[in-house]
Amino acid sequence: MRHLLWIVPLAVALWELVAHVTIQQGVVTEEDWRRAAEVVKADVRPKDLIISAPEWTDPMLRLVLGDHISVAAAGRSDLAPFERVWALSIRGVDPEGAPPGEPAMDRQVGKIRVRRWDLGPSPVVYDFVEHALSAKVSLSVEGAFKPCPLEKMPKATGSGLGKGPAKPEHRFVCDRKRRWLDVVVTTIQDLDLEPRHCIWQRPPGQAPLRMVFDEVDSGDRLVVHSGLYYRHERHRTGADVRLRISSVDETGAETLIGSSVHRDGDGFVTQQYRLSNTAEPLRLAFDVSADHPKQRGFCWSGNVRRGDREP
Repeated sequence: MRHLLWIVPLAVALWELVAHVTIQQGVVTEEDWRRAAEVVKADVRPKDLIISAPEWTDPMLRLVLGDHISVAAAGRSDLAPFERVWALSIRGVDPEGAPPGEPAMDRQVGKIRVRRWDLGPSPVVYDFVEHALSAKVSLSVEGAFKPCPLEKMPKATGSGLGKGPAKPEHRFVCDRKRRWLDVVVTTIQDLDLEPRHCIWQRPPGQAPLRMVFDEVDSGDRLVVHSGLYYRHERHRTGADVRLRISSVDETGAETLIGSSVHRDGDGFVTQQYRLSNTAEPLRLAFDVSADHPKQRGFCWSGNVRRGDREP
């Protein structure tokens, strides 16, 4: 039998050769991605969302189509702002979060499957993150609201390992001794480490921090997505965060629209409130508070919607 032992290394070598060829045949090259991207670029529109599957292909998607993926799209909470969805996928994997039903377009481009779903007109008539810099921010001090001016800093700060969410140049400054109270538009990682593009509005304590939006287009419902920066929520030891939403008339009188309480472990959640859908624009106030402000990196996004399309 010893004279047959030479067959073992030969068999191993042949197996490795076959495995190598099989692996190489299954590799999706950068050229494949660029060819698939050209299909999308030929017909992409402003309210299109572009995604890929499996999730680990996201860097390749950004490489070839990053110019068509906004920060808001990457940090989305649902499909409501979009009118079409493009998906580039490999290895037979369906993209997570893709719309139900058959796609309007389905094409194989090399090793990449390119699909497009048509959702119809977006139900969103007003987006709060988009209008954040035109809002008015104020801090409750001894029962009265003190304005927080919008200021432009020399540069953006934060982001990176251990530095928390990025703070852009434009910020509402409420207390120069407590710069963690600055209100900004940023992108956080939620409890599931998903990106969320949102308004960073940390509670100062039991007295609220308020954000008021004027001339809000009316609709039949208000949808709010909210949660905490994951490093502030993962240990589940922080105080509950309260969000109160009210409409304010020309006399300053307030009418409660809805409220919610965020408890550690909730993750990024969605709340929906009914609106009267009047012809007149709304003035809406968002108040955030907590019994204790330590590590309460609260962030929210939302919009007013009209019509039957869900989401």
